[in-house]
Amino acid sequence: MSVLVLHAREVEWTGVHELWIHRGLAVGLDGWLGYLSTPFRFGHVGVMLFFVISGFCIHRPHAASAYAARRLDLRAFFLRRVQRIYPTLIGALVLTAVADALVRVRCPYDLKLGDDGMRAFAINLATLQNLAGPTYGTNGPLWSLSMEEHIYALYPVLLVISLRLGVMRVVAGTVVVSAGAVVLNEVRPALPLDFLPYWGVWTLGMAVAEAESRGLRLPAVPFGLGVGCLAGIAAVAVAVRGHNMASDALIGVPFSGLVLWSTTVSGQSFWRRWAGRCLSRLGIFSYSLYAIHLPLLVLFRAYVQGGAHSCQFTSVLLASSLCIAVAWGFFQLIERRTVRGSRSTIRIPRSVV
Repeated sequence: MSVLVLHAREVEWTGVHELWIHRGLAVGLDGWLGYLSTPFRFGHVGVMLFFVISGFCIHRPHAASAYAARRLDLRAFFLRRVQRIYPTLIGALVLTAVADALVRVRCPYDLKLGDDGMRAFAINLATLQNLAGPTYGTNGPLWSLSMEEHIYALYPVLLVISLRLGVMRVVAGTVVVSAGAVVLNEVRPALPLDFLPYWGVWTLGMAVAEAESRGLRLPAVPFGLGVGCLAGIAAVAVAVRGHNMASDALIGVPFSGLVLWSTTVSGQSFWRRWAGRCLSRLGIFSYSLYAIHLPLLVLFRAYVQGGAHSCQFTSVLLASSLCIAVAWGFFQLIERRTVRGSRSTIRIPRSVV
């Protein structure tokens, strides 16, 4: 949701600066909603939470196994990744091609339009965007999917090493490698292996899975204060540095604490309440929402706003609602079948769900 609102603000709305210049404090309800949406300009940090949850979900079945029984069926593992990722990805690429073609009819010079040729399609289908070419068309968020695929390819190696050294040492090692990659990227941007800065964030999810599977009990107040302090430090870094590998990786640390808290009794009680249930229902089709929202936002701007940014924040709400509705239908049509397959492949305890 944070990424969706971030992109909706960028694509549909003129922004806080224009609102302040032209209307100041006399803005009414619509304007105040715009001002209150300011934290969403940092919505990109939600991707780091996505990485942590991904590491948790991939490692959780193995963390729950007896230590000596941690063996990975490589064929089954990679077939499962293909089954889970590719139907939705192919559907998203086709939807992007159609949406971008419609945008070119109405707004052929839209700056969001990118390379939507067959070569770019093939590169994104092979999840080699960032390495061999750009993301496909207007679908910029697909950059993080290639990171995921590269990390998945290394997971079997991490699991084998963890049998000898232990998971926590493996996690510590990847965090050190990621920190080195972040420093190197500051010196020499555009790393050829640009998933490395986010590798440590992903493996923090592995650490959370280990802690949860072993029934780790956390002292509530010290844990909450610790995560809160880390979140504050990370928030300052994000505010100062913006969308930067170093600040993005740092925000992954308190996010891992958030995921760990969600596995505790108090965390689970939150997800059973009304607000938690609503959020978790959105989470069920979040991959579909992630995969198609930006082309839909650009299409909305082209046909509803004539290709221009609106001065009304209502446009952000309408466009975001449209994306959620279409993503739900997209999930029912395509992604839902891949989720059903996961239930028969891996048994996850109800406490984790």
